[in-house]
Amino acid sequence: MSIPHVKQADRDTIGRAIEALAEPGSVVELRILNTRRGTVSGYFDDFGRLADEAAAWSGKAPGVYVTLNPVRRDLLARASNRLVEYAKHTTGDADILERRWLLIDFDPARPSGISATNEEHRAAMERASACRKYLLEQGWPEPVCADSGNGAHLLFRIGLANDPESLALVRRALEAISLRFSDDIVQVDVTTCNAARIWKVPGTLAAKGDSTDERPHRIARLLHVPVRVGIVTREQLEELAAQVPVPPIGLSARRSGFDLGRWIAEHKLPVVAELPWQGGRKWILDPCPWDPSHTNRSAYVVQLASGAIAAGCHHNSCRGKSWSELRGIYESEPRMARSNLHTRAVGGASSPTPLPVVRTVTMAEVPAEKIEWLWHGRIPLGKISIIDGDPGLGKSVLTLDLAARLSRGDELPCDETRHDPINVLLLSAEDGPGDTIRPRLEVAGADLSRCVLLQGTETEPGATVPLVFPGDLDRLAEAITEHEARFVVIDPLMAFLDGRIDSHRDQDVRRVLARLGALAQQTGAAIVLVRHLNKLGSGKALYRGGGSIGIVGAVRSAILVGCNPEDPDERVVASTKSNLGPMPASLKFRLETTTRGVVKIVWVGSTDLQADDLLRPATTGAERKATDWLRTLLEDGPKPVADLERAARAARITQATLRRARKKIGAVSSREGFGQSGKWVLQLPTSIDAQCSPTEDERL
Repeated sequence: MSIPHVKQADRDTIGRAIEALAEPGSVVELRILNTRRGTVSGYFDDFGRLADEAAAWSGKAPGVYVTLNPVRRDLLARASNRLVEYAKHTTGDADILERRWLLIDFDPARPSGISATNEEHRAAMERASACRKYLLEQGWPEPVCADSGNGAHLLFRIGLANDPESLALVRRALEAISLRFSDDIVQVDVTTCNAARIWKVPGTLAAKGDSTDERPHRIARLLHVPVRVGIVTREQLEELAAQVPVPPIGLSARRSGFDLGRWIAEHKLPVVAELPWQGGRKWILDPCPWDPSHTNRSAYVVQLASGAIAAGCHHNSCRGKSWSELRGIYESEPRMARSNLHTRAVGGASSPTPLPVVRTVTMAEVPAEKIEWLWHGRIPLGKISIIDGDPGLGKSVLTLDLAARLSRGDELPCDETRHDPINVLLLSAEDGPGDTIRPRLEVAGADLSRCVLLQGTETEPGATVPLVFPGDLDRLAEAITEHEARFVVIDPLMAFLDGRIDSHRDQDVRRVLARLGALAQQTGAAIVLVRHLNKLGSGKALYRGGGSIGIVGAVRSAILVGCNPEDPDERVVASTKSNLGPMPASLKFRLETTTRGVVKIVWVGSTDLQADDLLRPATTGAERKATDWLRTLLEDGPKPVADLERAARAARITQATLRRARKKIGAVSSREGFGQSGKWVLQLPTSIDAQCSPTEDERL
C-alpha cells in the first residue's frame, strides 16, 4: 500500500487563522499532544512566533492546537513565546478570561486514532454546510468556516462570561445542534463546551494514524472568514438551547419496564439510523411521521440518559410535535388502556411509568436510628448541611481545615468526639487545585492521600468538563463509593447546578437536593454545600443565603460564617438552623497568612454572638467608644435618661450613636415616680431583663 506524500504545513494559513481568532495583544496557548516528548506547550502574544512554531511541529504529532478563548496574561510566565516539552501545566477552564468563540465540530463516525476517508470527510463538510445554512436562517451571523482535515468546524463569535451559567448554556446549545445534525454518519462533538477548549490550527497537518490511500493525512484549511464577524446574542443561544428536551428530575423511565426500542420495532417506525446520544439513545426517522413530505431525516425519537423520552421534527411546520402525539399516531387504542402507563412531561420530554401504587408503613415498623455526627451539633453524617457567607470571609478555608482534621483523625473544634481518619471528596469551582487547595490542606496538616478532588468528567486527554447536577449525581455517587468518602464538599453549590435549574425556584432546588439527600443517606457521607449570601443586606440570617428558601429548607443543618462585629479581625461560625439537635455554641477563628503566603485557620474559642448578630453593620470606633462609656456609667446603677443625654453631648457622642450603644449592651429603660416628678432611667439588664423586650424604646 502506498503512502501518499502530504504537505506538512502552510505557514500563511496558520498566520491568517490566528489573526482571525485572537485579538492583538491577547495571549494564546499553543499545544501539541501525544508527541514523543510528552505534551508540548507554550504561551504567545507574538503571533508570528506562534505561527512559526506551529508550522515547525506540524506533522510531528497527530495534531497542533491553540486555545480558542483568551488566556490570562500571567500564564506567559510558564513559557513566554516559546515551547516547552513535557509540559506539566496547560490552560484550564479557570484560566480563561471570557468566552469569545462557540466551536461546532462535525466529526465523521469512524474508529478512533485514524484519519477519515474522502467520503467520510465530505459527509462532515456537507453536514457543516447544512448547519451553517440553518443557523443563518435563524438570524445568526456568518461563522468562520474551517476544514479540520478529517471533519469540519464552524466558529461563531459570542460574548459570554466564563462562568457556570455560560458553560451550561453553551453545552445545551451544542446538544441542540447535535440533536438536529448528529446521526450514525456524522456526529456533533458536544464536549467542545468547556472554556479552555483547544482548536486544530488551520494550516497544520491532521495526522491521526498512518497516512494511506484510503485514509490520508490532510492539511487543515481555513475556508471562510467573514469581512465583519458578527456576535451571536445570548438570546439566540438560549432560543437554540431551548430545543433540547429537559429530563424530569428524580424520575427514571428505565425503571418502569417500558422498552422504547421494542415499542419502535413493534409499531414499525421508519427508522433509518439508531445511535448513542448524550448517554442515551437516538432513533432517526425518515420520512417524518407527522408530515411524510419531510424526507431529509429530520424526525427523531430520543431516550435521554435519565430514561425520559422525547420526539419531534426539526421542520418549523412540525414545531411542538411531541412523544405523546407520536404514540397517538401509532397506538390505535387509548394509551392508558393499552399500556397501563401514564406519562409525565417536563420541558417537552416525557417518561412512561407504571400507575403509582400508594405505599404506607406504620411507625411501629420503622426502626429507630440514632443521629451520627461528623462535627457534633453542626454537621451530621448521612445528611446535607450548608455553610453560608459572603465571599472572602473564609468559608472555603473552613471546609479545608475541617477536611485536614478529618483526614488525620483529629478532633474538630469544640467537639471531643474522636474519629478514625476518613477520606474526603472535594468539588471546587472557584479555587485552583495546585495554587490554592493543596497549599491550604498542607498548612492545615492534611493527609493528602485521603483528600480527593473531583474535577469532572474527562472528554478527551487534558479536557475535563465540570459536573452539573442533577445530571451528574450518579457520577458523584460513583466517586463517593469508589473513594469511600465520608466528608463531601460542594463549593459553591450554584456553580454545580445545571443551567436549566432555577436556583430561585423552590420546586427546582428541592428536587435536586432531595436526590442529593438520598445520596447522602445511601452512602452515609456528610455532604456540605457552600453558598454565597444574597445582596439583600438585611434580614434574618436564615433567609440571607443565595437562591430559594427551599435550599436551607432541604438541609438539616445550616451554618453562617461572618465577621465578628466586635473584632473585624475575627470570624464567627454560627448556626442558623439545626433540625437534629439544639443549636450549638458559636465559635471564633482568625485567618492567618503563613510565611509561604498561604491562609490558614486559627481557632480562638467560643462566643455568645448569634448568626443574626454577624449580619448587623460592623461597630465603628465611635460606637465602640460610646458602648464602653455607657456601660461604665451604668455599672454603678440606674441613671436618669436626661442626665445621660447631657453627659453624652459633653462627651461628643451623638444621640444616634448613643441609641446604638444602648441597644448593643441591652440596657433597659423604666419609669420611676409618677406625674411631673417621674423620670425615665436606664440600667444594665438583669438575667430576667435579658430575656424580655424593654417596655420603652422611644426615649433613647
